[in-house]
Amino acid sequence: MTKAEKKTQKPTTQEQVEAKKPSISKAAKKAASEQTVPKTIDDVLREQTKDDPQIEIQVSWSEVKPAYDNVLRQVAKTLKVDGFRPGKVPASVAEDRVRQEYLIGEVAKQVLRGRLEEAVKNSQQKPDVEPNVQITQAGKNKDWVFVVLLPQRTQVKLPEYKKFLSAKKKEIIKNLKTMQAEAEKKAQADKQKAPIALTEEQLKARATDEALMSLMQEIKPQISRTLVQRGAQQEYERLVDQLGQYQVTWADYLKNTGMSEEALFQQFSLRALESIQTEFVLDALMTAEKVTASEDELIAKMKEVMPDVVSEEDQKRQLSEPSVRDYLELITKRQKLATWLLDL
Repeated sequence: MTKAEKKTQKPTTQEQVEAKKPSISKAAKKAASEQTVPKTIDDVLREQTKDDPQIEIQVSWSEVKPAYDNVLRQVAKTLKVDGFRPGKVPASVAEDRVRQEYLIGEVAKQVLRGRLEEAVKNSQQKPDVEPNVQITQAGKNKDWVFVVLLPQRTQVKLPEYKKFLSAKKKEIIKNLKTMQAEAEKKAQADKQKAPIALTEEQLKARATDEALMSLMQEIKPQISRTLVQRGAQQEYERLVDQLGQYQVTWADYLKNTGMSEEALFQQFSLRALESIQTEFVLDALMTAEKVTASEDELIAKMKEVMPDVVSEEDQKRQLSEPSVRDYLELITKRQKLATWLLDL
């Protein structure tokens, strides 16, 4: 309230004052709560992820049975069971010995072949990446039910990003220079060697990185829960592979870190969320700034990252591969965006 408003304000009765107290108290409590109670990883994941559209596929047992029997016959050929010659194990015996998870998984692959593509094609929600299939009902002599999640890429809505990034960079550089000056003064007062100051280029680079992180925190795009879970699973698998190289079991790793499997997966999920958010925001910036990659730029980048590809014929052949072309285009455009951000 301004001073002028205070002078012209009419006296308030005690009853009116009392009537206002509850709303003020609630607002204060809410503000205090937001300031004093930090959000947990679970809070962040719940707020910044979203459910995916889904479709259901039901397959009758009469349609499942041929695939079920076929998988059992194939499994029976590979089993070694006392009393039976190799390749002559009856399907009924194989059924009792094969892991149910494996059996159901292999049958599901055959049952869904063709059905999945058709169901996704007929759905009104087209997935932007590979669908995720969950088996909700399966087994012998019963209909099988699948739920197919259709992950969607988030359409990031950018604020006035140029103004935001430019102002944030200036603010960060100013703060960094102030911190450097204070560190130099302290070192001089303590008669110690002053810390090495950041160069202008280093200040610019650090300010750019921090400004970009601030923009991402400002936007906080909601991400497909399936994509986050998939990213967390990939990180888990990478870690398990690394542990295997050092002959460390998953159980020993959990014991040494003092973390539960659930807590560790939450961390994996948080890192996956932040990584995907970063990717989507960068893609949105590239689209907004119309960042492109010419054929000559792609060839130059190929020579840089694929030095073994020398001849023009090999270069053209590599560029005709969609995966190679997409990779070269992505890193070329990201590099151009990084240069633009530095110069902003």
